[in-house]
Amino acid sequence: MNNTHAMLLMMSLMVLGAAVACDTARPAKEAAKDAPKETARETTPAKAAEGHNEEEEHEVELAALMLRMQIHADKLYFAGNVSNWPLTNFYLHELEETLEEIAEAKITEDGFAVSDAVQGFMGKPIEAMEAAAKTKDAAAFGTGYEQMVTACNGCHTASKHGFIVIQRPTRPIFTNQRFEP
Repeated sequence: MNNTHAMLLMMSLMVLGAAVACDTARPAKEAAKDAPKETARETTPAKAAEGHNEEEEHEVELAALMLRMQIHADKLYFAGNVSNWPLTNFYLHELEETLEEIAEAKITEDGFAVSDAVQGFMGKPIEAMEAAAKTKDAAAFGTGYEQMVTACNGCHTASKHGFIVIQRPTRPIFTNQRFEP
């Protein structure tokens, strides 16, 4: 990646971060009118314990969570590809945390239960990569990663977003991180 591409990537990430920060700072009513599709309704345990039983609406930006998964998956690939098992385990954990966040948000988009589908599609590939990292089996890790890519694309197809096609990365998106142990 040349310096121009790296600068454009960093600027895009900064704009995305600013947009997310600005969006979360808006009053709830204003934010709710703009994006009702990707919204989760839930009562938090803390609110229920305080006697607040009404449901609260929380805006969840699915694209931002998917971007986070894509970044972790990119870094996971390069860590596992050079058998850096501690770093591989770190990014597997980060992926799982993002998957949990998606599951807890109970996201439904255009009648499609995204949260449930993501959990269903990603469970086996994540388990396969965890087992490979535990046994330090690079070939099994590669197979698990390919299963994850296939799962991502299967979920995109099922949710009528088949135009979003994931592939094994060809080079790291972040050039300022070394993946070798």
